[in-house]
Amino acid sequence: MNEKNNIGFKIEVKTTQEIRGPKSTRPISWLLNKKNEAYTDSNLIYCFVLLEHLETMPRFFLVKSKDVAKLISEQHKAWLNMPRAAGKTVIDGNLRKFKIDLDDPHGYENNWELLDL
Repeated sequence: MNEKNNIGFKIEVKTTQEIRGPKSTRPISWLLNKKNEAYTDSNLIYCFVLLEHLETMPRFFLVKSKDVAKLISEQHKAWLNMPRAAGKTVIDGNLRKFKIDLDDPHGYENNWELLDL
């Protein structure tokens, strides 16, 4: 609850644990569901948590639900349209992945301003 503005937020927390080497370049990803493509509430914020190592503080990525919906829809369509080996087909299921590049070009990491605290 933001008492300053009297605005309540719903926060959905998703975690992933990815141990990475120093030269890892693949995006960080979290599993979501197909329903998350359509769930866009102006007061819903996703908090994606990356648990890298027991000795380090988790990393937090805060993203508006409308941005999550748009990105997972785009990312899933791109995955469905990827070229496959001859004779290989893909079956569209309910799982989706939300991915963030390691350099975080959208500025989601520690984006606590979304809560306007």
